[in-house]
Amino acid sequence: MTIKADITKKTVIEESVTLTMSRAHAETLASVLGKVGGNRETSPRGHAEDILDALVAKGFKYSTTYSTPADHPARKLTGSLMFESKAVRPKAQPSTNSLYGF
Repeated sequence: MTIKADITKKTVIEESVTLTMSRAHAETLASVLGKVGGNRETSPRGHAEDILDALVAKGFKYSTTYSTPADHPARKLTGSLMFESKAVRPKAQPSTNSLYGF
């Protein structure tokens, strides 16, 4: 009797994007992302919230409080962005046609 075993190795390529920006740019991005609405589980709002959480973890503010300086981007921002909810939140897909990866 011959016994045979095969091992298959798969290489998974994960694409990521690294942004380098000034503190002012990061505060502006956090302010905009803080105004994104929609269902976190069933819309792209979850992706926006993930990015915002990373910025907040590094000390960037996104909401206006009494301690927020008058020139902070969050004090100048009006309105909001609302993502329509879908049955299932789309997974982040690497872009193949964008210079910036999104």
